[in-house]
Amino acid sequence: MFNIELLIIPLFLLISVYLVCKNIKYALYALLGLSLLVHKEMFSVYRWDILPIRLLIAAFAFTLLSKVFYKLFMEYREGNLYKYAVLNLKSLLADPYTVLFILIWVSALVSLPFTKNISVSLVRFGFLSVVCIFSLYFYKTFSKNPQEVKNYIMFYIFCAFILSLFGYLQLFLNYKYGIVIGAFWTIPGKIARIGSLFWDVNHFGGFLASLLPVVAVMTLVADKLKYKVIAVVVMLPVVGMLLLTNSRTSWIIAAFAFIFFIVVLLFRWFGIRGVLAMLFCFILLSVPFVLEYQDKTSPFRKRIKDYFHYRIDSFDSHLLLINGALEVYETYPVFGGGYGSFFEHFSKTSVAPTLFGRDPAALNTRVPAHSIWGESLSETGTFGFVVLLSFVLFQLLTHLYAALKLQKFKDYMLAASMGAAVFGWYVAGVFYSYNSEFFWFILVLYLTYTVGILNVNFKEFSFSQMIKFFTAQSTSKFDLLLLLVLAGGLILTGLSTNHLIPWDEAIYAQISKTMYLTGDFINMHWIRDTTVHWFEKPPLYMWISALLMNIVGVSHLAVKLPSAVFGISTILLTYVFGKKLFSRTIGILAALTLLTNISFLYYSRIGMFDVSLTFFITLTLYFYWHTLNSANKTMLYWLATGLSLGLAVMIKGVAGLVTLLPIMVLELINYKHLFTINKLKSYITFFGGFFVTGLSWHLYMLYLFGNSFYDSYILYHVIDRATNGIEDKGRPLLWYLVVMRVSMRLWFVALLGAFPFTLFVAFYRYWIQLFTKFFLVQKLNAYFKSLNITPQVSSNHLFLLVWSTTIFIFFSSSISKITWYIMPIYPVLGIIVGYFISKTLDLALLNIRIFKQNYLVLKVISLWVLFIGSFVYLYLVRSMTYVPDLTKAQAQLLMLKDARFGVDTNVYVDQIELPLILFYTNGPFRVVDFSILKDSLKSANYTDSYVFITKESRVRKLVELGYTPIDLEEQINEWALARFPSKKELDEITLKQKQTELEKLLSDLDKKERNNVSVSASDYFRVDTLNNEILALQDRISNTNF
Repeated sequence: MFNIELLIIPLFLLISVYLVCKNIKYALYALLGLSLLVHKEMFSVYRWDILPIRLLIAAFAFTLLSKVFYKLFMEYREGNLYKYAVLNLKSLLADPYTVLFILIWVSALVSLPFTKNISVSLVRFGFLSVVCIFSLYFYKTFSKNPQEVKNYIMFYIFCAFILSLFGYLQLFLNYKYGIVIGAFWTIPGKIARIGSLFWDVNHFGGFLASLLPVVAVMTLVADKLKYKVIAVVVMLPVVGMLLLTNSRTSWIIAAFAFIFFIVVLLFRWFGIRGVLAMLFCFILLSVPFVLEYQDKTSPFRKRIKDYFHYRIDSFDSHLLLINGALEVYETYPVFGGGYGSFFEHFSKTSVAPTLFGRDPAALNTRVPAHSIWGESLSETGTFGFVVLLSFVLFQLLTHLYAALKLQKFKDYMLAASMGAAVFGWYVAGVFYSYNSEFFWFILVLYLTYTVGILNVNFKEFSFSQMIKFFTAQSTSKFDLLLLLVLAGGLILTGLSTNHLIPWDEAIYAQISKTMYLTGDFINMHWIRDTTVHWFEKPPLYMWISALLMNIVGVSHLAVKLPSAVFGISTILLTYVFGKKLFSRTIGILAALTLLTNISFLYYSRIGMFDVSLTFFITLTLYFYWHTLNSANKTMLYWLATGLSLGLAVMIKGVAGLVTLLPIMVLELINYKHLFTINKLKSYITFFGGFFVTGLSWHLYMLYLFGNSFYDSYILYHVIDRATNGIEDKGRPLLWYLVVMRVSMRLWFVALLGAFPFTLFVAFYRYWIQLFTKFFLVQKLNAYFKSLNITPQVSSNHLFLLVWSTTIFIFFSSSISKITWYIMPIYPVLGIIVGYFISKTLDLALLNIRIFKQNYLVLKVISLWVLFIGSFVYLYLVRSMTYVPDLTKAQAQLLMLKDARFGVDTNVYVDQIELPLILFYTNGPFRVVDFSILKDSLKSANYTDSYVFITKESRVRKLVELGYTPIDLEEQINEWALARFPSKKELDEITLKQKQTELEKLLSDLDKKERNNVSVSASDYFRVDTLNNEILALQDRISNTNF
């Protein structure tokens, strides 16, 4: 049967095209109005997803494209196509927002080949295409006419007011007559959720929450009193309706928008002190509520839990969807799994069965990602995610710039409110996605208005001005704070999750534990109850760990924490060093290479010495560089150099002396000042500091232990390790290049160009003099002039060159090589790579005409992409840094043994390394292999019981061999804590059972006799048997030597 609605679609499209051609202003109002009429039961035509807004925006996009192609055709006929296209292309590329709109569209396009549902993806891609066309048109048309944009925003606010009134009508009709119209979700025992004429209540709430900050500001900045009254009249029903949507994501928008707005205003009026004061007040006000909620009998706690308990499943489902999105992203990391194809990919993830089991209806519905960010990651991959993140960042920075820079109260308040709404929306976007036209319309309206008001106030708004403003505002303190947060997050997160690894980390932990328990910080022992001293390394790291045990207790966290702190400190120091040598940009890039260095992060998270050594080596050379470049306080820097070198030696012995090599080479290069009185004083000061921190302990050890200390500490652990491949650690000469490639990953590729570049810059003037006659070099010289290679820059590069090569040669010359030995080279390589990347960008951007005009913006964008890309890559290879807890089961079972059986009970341990046993159990133990354990159980005496830890499979093997009974006390993964009770314990259990049986039998016989019931002879025989068995058991138990 013919459906008359099929006639409505082409008719509506024709009317829409006519409206766009006739009066595009009215067409825009129509677009805004129809974007809110999206209840599918009320407004869909023919098919569920065909709505008036979809038809109108399609007609809008079609008409605009037709005009563009017609214009191109006319230019072609006149022979001006190339000139016209280049002119307009330059105009588009000059504005970051037009570029980002196009890139958003491109990121969806390139993801389509990976989709698992091409029809759905094409529909979604079509939606995005028309939205991007609208956004580009609106932005380019009105970015210099903010008043017109404001009219559209006010129209949207008026629509929100009308829809809110309609929501109250819905509530009235339902409660009065039981009538449901539009989006109205009834919840048993709870107040209904109202969605007005939207299809999704959360979308309606998001729409209201995104306009509410602007409405609220209008009550303050309206020109006349009557307009302020109107704004209040509009705001109150909107606020009430926002509450009635019962949408948590919408409340998140409102809450974070409010926080953002207040923070921006406080920063504008009072600076950072105002923000800190607000934070203090917030914490102060939160304390009573937190304390009240912790009281389990509190009515406040009951109200909160009563409200949220029915929403827990929804929250858990959102977390499952986010985890699923991450799994999809890991499968398709570059371009994603296809725009619009989330459901098909999610269905194959490991978390999908859990979600479908919780909500079987999801099997018959295409479940969306329910997260702006999760959807972007899973569907468009790294490319799309970086584009979206860049778009969000640029948008927020534009609003923030306007809020801080504009002078008129009305202008900066509106800019702040719009930025607040956008910020709140993207925070809430973690838990919800807004794939609807109104979402894009509001973003474009707010963006266009803010850019427009900037253009009006500053004549011609420049994005370069904005970038300069924020780079000037963000001082080194901001950089350090940012790096501290990032480094702390990467290194400290889950630091105590993994247990100790054998052997080195566990040995250092046991020495620290012994120091803490005995108070002896001089004599180092790691094997319990022995007089054998441990002379492998100096004690500084163990001293710090032992002191931390006074704070965090005897735990592996106390052993890992010093390395983590020194790792974070090394990242910050590398930034400071790079900044001192060259610039903030190079300092940040240098720190970034360490932040995303696989090995550096890994060893920062375990309790070993090399990251700590790296810190003190870098600190020593930082102070030494100051001795070369500071006119004042030279002696102070020499003293600091000596003290730092001593601390490096106290961390890892002779390895710390590697720092002397670059110092000696650089001193020889400056041989003209080598034999002056001032230099002699400097050396005395340097060695004095070194003696205090580095030599004093070593001399004291020689005094106490003489040849024992010398033979073990110097001969074996220094000379033998350097000259022989002992302990199977011999490696080829250039093996550390492989280690560096694996550790630095992508940064190593940059290093291949960076190191020769450093060599060139270090001897720049000599290269130029040597090859000045060659035309090619003269040509290159013109380019290198733009890099501003001054004598000081060359000198700094020589410093880096000597630093890196001497460390590499020192560790490579040793026959014994281990992955972590080369750790001290990474900070200097980070600075070298950072300089190379920064100057390569300069070379490209300053010498290519099309880039030169937008140099600052393009460089910031390039660095931003590099910054995000490096962290994305780190996430993809995170398993190399955040490794599984390989000793969790062994450590926990050892601690459980002490807790369950006491520290006096001996435990037999099979296949666990000695250092782990020593640290995690405080009781006696015996290390055995399976055959010895089996023989011990077989030859057990009458009173012998055994507690043992071994693989669960071996416990089953013992049971199969007849060693029963064995009690399996606890199993963690493949490891088990088991107990083999003594024969005496088994007899005692049997005795109790026999006694209980006898008592019951005698009681039954007594009842029978009192009731004149005959008693059988077998009953009396059973009594005699039990008595004999009990006597035998008692006799055997009392004779413990049986």
